[in-house]
Amino acid sequence: EVVEVTAGRSQSALEGPFLVPEMADEAAKEVKDEPQAENPPASADAGEDIGPLTEDSAVKLPGDEELRSKLREILANSNLEQLTKRTARRELETALGAAEGALDDKKKDIGAWVDEYIKEKEEEEEQRKVEKALRGPAGPRG
Repeated sequence: EVVEVTAGRSQSALEGPFLVPEMADEAAKEVKDEPQAENPPASADAGEDIGPLTEDSAVKLPGDEELRSKLREILANSNLEQLTKRTARRELETALGAAEGALDDKKKDIGAWVDEYIKEKEEEEEQRKVEKALRGPAGPRG
């Protein structure tokens, strides 16, 4: 290996822009021709499958009950008039430290949990209205 010294800093001749263009093309072709490694199959006790692995997606997802509970926390602190199911799913991924798309396989479940939560809130609101109507008008009674 040839080492150059410039301005007190040594640099290998193999680093940076010193590659000969023909060599770079050949190296790129070799990498392109290599077979791509597949993700190893998840074992049965490895928790939820979180989709394709990337550098920042190697987070083991919790079970459905914990996912549902965390989602309910997010929904409780969100404007339900503006929140979409997709946004809720992305916020849940962020809260879990998972990569975007890690919960895409749970799309139907998360959508059902969002619907369930909204239905519960609507029923609670309706119940409050009924109770208020039964109490009659507010104000001093004489």
